[in-house]
Amino acid sequence: MTSDPKAPGAAAVYLYREEITDDPHYFRTVYARLKVLTPAGLDAAVVHVPIQKNFVYYAMGDNSSRFKSAYSNNWAMPSINHAGEDEPIDLVSFNVKGNVAALEGRTIHPDGTIVPLTGSAVDLLKVKRDSSGQIADVSFTMPAVTVGSILEYRYQIRYDGFEQAPDWQIQQSYFVHQAHYSFTPAEPMLRNRAGDGAVSDSALLDRNGETMTDVESLANLPPGAIVKQDASGGYTVDLTDIPALPSEPFAPPAAAEAYRVSFFYTPAPDSKDFWQKEMGHWTKRVDGYADVTSEIKHTVAEIVNAGDAPADKAKKIYLFVQNLENTDFNGNGVPSIGSGWVPDGHVDRLLETKKGTSNQIAFLYLALARAAGLDAHPVR
Repeated sequence: MTSDPKAPGAAAVYLYREEITDDPHYFRTVYARLKVLTPAGLDAAVVHVPIQKNFVYYAMGDNSSRFKSAYSNNWAMPSINHAGEDEPIDLVSFNVKGNVAALEGRTIHPDGTIVPLTGSAVDLLKVKRDSSGQIADVSFTMPAVTVGSILEYRYQIRYDGFEQAPDWQIQQSYFVHQAHYSFTPAEPMLRNRAGDGAVSDSALLDRNGETMTDVESLANLPPGAIVKQDASGGYTVDLTDIPALPSEPFAPPAAAEAYRVSFFYTPAPDSKDFWQKEMGHWTKRVDGYADVTSEIKHTVAEIVNAGDAPADKAKKIYLFVQNLENTDFNGNGVPSIGSGWVPDGHVDRLLETKKGTSNQIAFLYLALARAAGLDAHPVR
């Protein structure tokens, strides 16, 4: 087989791909069987392992972690009895306790010869970091891959607990003949074993302390494909003949158009209720960060006159904050931070440093405007 009538010109094709996420037991397993058709398909020998970078799980209770301690060298088994221990293989540093385990694979040549993937996962996994030291890529390489080879591999990602449910990337870089996806959500109250041997509850919380009660999904699938939910609350998607993700020079980002299914744990299934709660929490954080202090009042007294019109006060304060250095655009900047980000501490710190991010400068303007008597409100 050197070509595929369902994917003309393809360098390689997935014969089968499967992704299983089991949040009650904290693991995700990926299995794939892929056929190399042309020399260009040899790139498939390097398998990139997607790692969740958003660690946003919080738990409340006697035993919120499956680790024996925050600095444990052993991984507690994902069972209510915690029977046995697994040694972690590669703890990734996203402030997340997680590792790639159960890594196995083999290359099958056209004549039937099998070359197994050998070695421990810690030796097989290659980790690349960006300039800030964060992990940018995790990969492993299949052995002895040639044109005509079938690559078969499986790996498991184990994690200490995520509030962020899976994000299935249905379209791959190669055509997929058949795929199966499965997700078992965590229960709102996780049943854990406390230190004295008794079983206790551990609530799944969002970052605002709200208990997660529901799972929502957002799906962009081929015509006729649906997300199925079974009686036990699990979700599955089964698909055939999935086209490859387009890769063209100067094409717009494919993420918005690609076939995918994203799941979300949420404390409020009603969208209006959810956003009202989110805005309430965000506004509370902003009000705390931009609280009017004596330093803020003193600065305002130097900027505006008591008899200035409101519009004049607003303009003078604006000119003042415009003189601060916007660190979004310097070498150490973080221009990707979103409008939801509220830093720790207090905004009057900027009066000392004379610099801050665009968000921090906006919050300083808010605090100064309020101190000047203006009716000012934050808008996200």
